[in-house]
This record gives sequence, structure tokens and C-alpha cells, in this order.
Amino acid sequence: IVAASDTKAPAAPTDLKATAKDAKTTLTWTKPTDADFASVNIYRSTTSGTLGDKIHSAVTAITKDDESLTNGTTYYYTLKSLDSTGNESTASTQVSATPSVAAGVAAAAAAVADSSASSSASSTTLPKTGRPAPNHTPLVILLISTTTLGLVGKKYLVK
Repeated sequence: IVAASDTKAPAAPTDLKATAKDAKTTLTWTKPTDADFASVNIYRSTTSGTLGDKIHSAVTAITKDDESLTNGTTYYYTLKSLDSTGNESTASTQVSATPSVAAGVAAAAAAVADSSASSSASSTTLPKTGRPAPNHTPLVILLISTTTLGLVGKKYLVK
């Protein structure tokens, strides 16, 4: 008696999103619910509608950065699921992103805004003395600059 081998591929990943940043793209997705799902392969192309080259294999996380990209170039991404026996799914929906310095600044600002929105801080009205009124949250200013080293975000507390 010969045991039947698994030849059924898992479902493709869903909800694939690509967020452009400065010289990189962050991919996020939802894993399929197949019991034997193991990982995903990530494919990248510079031509819409084509699968492109496999750039990451056997990724088990639900997010991955694609780094060292050329700003201004549009990249197209497709994912395929793998199960524990190596069967590969059909392709996910293709998404695209165009990295740029501006996209990096926007992503950094969105991350700061998101972290601020999730905190319990409220806005502060400064009295004429220029000092925060008692029992109020201090004002925080975000400065973002681009340098040859990349984006640098710094928070300064104004007292």
C-alpha cells in the first residue's frame, strides 16, 4: 500500500498591501487558513501583470520590507502560499508601490500620527505665560529631515 501524497495547494494570501517608503516598500498580508499552510513566497516585477522574480522564500511573518529599491520606480508584488509539503498556491492579487523620499516622509509622519492617536494625550492650550497649564500634556513637536543617511525622525519636548 502506498500512502497518498498531498498535491493540493493552499489558498493564496489575501489583503496584500504595499506601502511605499524612502527606497523601500513594506508589504503586509493575511495568511490563508489552510491547516497545512507553512509560508509565503514573494515575487517582484517592474511590469504590471507579470509575476517577476522570487525575492523572498518561505516567509512565515505577515509583513516584510523590500529594501534597497530605486526611488521613482514602480514595483509590482505578488505572493504565493506554500504548504508543509511544498505545494505552491495560485498568485495573490498583485499590488504596486513607488518608493520615494516623499513617501518615506509621509510614512514616518503617519506612524507618528498613528502612535499619537492611540495615546491618551489631549491637546494643550498654552496660557499667556507660554507654560502648559497644570495637569495638561506637554506639547511635542516632530521634526523630520532627510539626509544622506536617510530619514531621521526626532521628537522634542517643549517646556
